[in-house]
Amino acid sequence: MGGQFPPDWGWSVCSGLQLKSYWFRGGQFHPDLGGQFDRILHITGPDSAERIMKEGINADEEGYIYLLTELEIPEDVYGKKFSIPDIVVTSQIGYMNYIIIEIDPKGITARLQKDNVAEITAYAQRRVKQKKIEPKFLKIGKIQQVDVKQVRLFNTLLIEKLMSITSK
Repeated sequence: MGGQFPPDWGWSVCSGLQLKSYWFRGGQFHPDLGGQFDRILHITGPDSAERIMKEGINADEEGYIYLLTELEIPEDVYGKKFSIPDIVVTSQIGYMNYIIIEIDPKGITARLQKDNVAEITAYAQRRVKQKKIEPKFLKIGKIQQVDVKQVRLFNTLLIEKLMSITSK
C-alpha cells in the first residue's frame, strides 16, 4: 500500500490512523446501549475468573467496566488477522494468559461509551458506567495464551505503516 489508503477508509481521531469505516458499523443494533455490536466482551486474568462468575464484574474506582466489541483486526489492514485481546492485554494490562467473558446485552444497564485510549484497537474498546454486571449475564470462555510472535509482528507492521504515513 505504501502509505496510500483506499478511499473507503475512515479517520480515527483516537489513534490518528486510518481505519476501515465498516469497523464502526455492523452487528445487532442496541439503541439503549448506543450502537451496533455483534458481541460485548470483558477480558480478565485467570485468577479473577472464578470470583467474577460468582460475584459479577465490578466497576473500577471511577465507576467503569471496560469492554470489547471486536475480537480481531481484519485481514485487509495488515494482510492477516490479529487478536485484539492479545494486543490489549499486552499493551494495557500486562497479562500473558487471559479469559474472555461474553456479556449478554441485557446485563448492561447504561450506554456504552468509547474508552479513552489511543491505541489502534480503540475502535473496539468500550466502557460502561455501571456498578456491576451480574453473573447471570456472563458466559466464561477458556484460558487464552497471548501469541507473542503475533503481537511482535503486529507491532512491527504498525510501526512500518506509521513510518510510511509520516514520511510523506
